[in-house]
Amino acid sequence: MRHVETTYNIFPRLQKIDHSANYSQGGYSDAVGLHVVILSDVCRLLFGDSATSSEITSAISWSSPVVSILAFLLFFLLGRDVSNIETGIISGMLLLFTPGKFYPRGLLGFLDHHIYEVFFSLVIVYLLTKLLNLNKPGNKYLSCALGGYS
Repeated sequence: MRHVETTYNIFPRLQKIDHSANYSQGGYSDAVGLHVVILSDVCRLLFGDSATSSEITSAISWSSPVVSILAFLLFFLLGRDVSNIETGIISGMLLLFTPGKFYPRGLLGFLDHHIYEVFFSLVIVYLLTKLLNLNKPGNKYLSCALGGYS
């Protein structure tokens, strides 16, 4: 949360020093996490230029549950588009109840980037299935050309 607050406060610059990387002297890195940039931009959209530390903390604590619900809905839509609505429900329930790290990472206040990895991967797969549109054979060559496949 400290990274998000610092990135929010020094906008438009990026935070290049990570104080916890090489404890106690810190570390310098040109790579800034996309997760931190997305969350600070969301806080900037919600609160403008004048957000307090508690407002930033409350806004980013809701990010993981919201993104995990969106990932669940994308998984349902992906299963529905590939087969039928029953497959969508079953695939959504499998994602929801499969033991693993998805559910604990999507809880309120658990700030982690793994939910975003699942969400953006599902967005790409969902858009590719929409692009390919396997139900219409006439569009198959056009969608393959647009998708970069030969």
